[in-house]
Amino acid sequence: MKPNTRPNSLRPLRRWIPLVAILLAIAPTQLHAGAWTQSPGGMYFKIAGLSFRSQDYLDATGDRRERVAKPSIEELSDESLSAYLEYGLWERLTLVATLPYKRLVYKNTEVKVFNRSDGPDTTITRIHPDEINSGLADLELRLRWRLLRNPAVVSLALGGKFPLGYDMDQDSIGSLSAGGLGLGPSPVDGVAGADNKVPLGTGERDVDMRLLVGKSLYPLPGYLTSTVGYRKRGGAFSDEFFYGFEAGVTYKRLLVKGVVEGMRTMGDCGAMGQGGLVGDQDILKLAPGLIWSLSKHFEIGVDLFHIAAGCNTAVGTTYAAGLAFKR
Repeated sequence: MKPNTRPNSLRPLRRWIPLVAILLAIAPTQLHAGAWTQSPGGMYFKIAGLSFRSQDYLDATGDRRERVAKPSIEELSDESLSAYLEYGLWERLTLVATLPYKRLVYKNTEVKVFNRSDGPDTTITRIHPDEINSGLADLELRLRWRLLRNPAVVSLALGGKFPLGYDMDQDSIGSLSAGGLGLGPSPVDGVAGADNKVPLGTGERDVDMRLLVGKSLYPLPGYLTSTVGYRKRGGAFSDEFFYGFEAGVTYKRLLVKGVVEGMRTMGDCGAMGQGGLVGDQDILKLAPGLIWSLSKHFEIGVDLFHIAAGCNTAVGTTYAAGLAFKR
């Protein structure tokens, strides 16, 4: 590893990289769209609310740690509203877009206990101001091209993630460190305060390519779909390989589905990877869900996205509920 020769003025920005990676990891994906494309002018539009809270994390070796076990009690929360769109451009070509609005909060209560030989122990509690940020995060855009219809639907999707101009200037970045996320030492510079903001994203563009395969189980009321892909990441992050598998069955108006998703970094999952920059991760998610058809054009759904394994990531469950319109 090359020694870190960057000036001290870049340290606050560097310390935010683990958190940005974690926020990307907890974001749910849209695997249920599968390999199928929309007919020309056809549309699927969904608005969903999502909630995530975490006090635990998986370290660089994949072991689970509790942030409350340290001399501080820390919590990361993400309350989001996400818009997801599929729109049929041509018979084989569909536009896919995702845009989240996020409200991120990082809480840190520092507790120190001083052992005294001449009397009872002394406990000092320092409650740091919450670090809060809200706004539009990264826009995801891609084109899905159907290659085959039979014996299974096979599609190729190309696209990426694009920042929407949120503030990544180091002057607006707070003091949350790798240590604050259980990923490294405590902060040595920067001042915590109400003006600090948890970043809404990396501020970098990512591009990805994915192959999708879907199969209806007709005459059985079910389906299977899978995806495999590669993501070229911008900035300090290493590229990623990702995969997913989904199965679903229907009973009258109810659809029950289960999803397994994984992501593997092409870099080092260690806490000091990428020349002193932290943030490369492995993730394994389990995501059961239910969809209830209200009518020909409307449906409601609930989903649970649980981070089951990985490294350098928060541990927790994202709860989601949404309303979809289709035509």
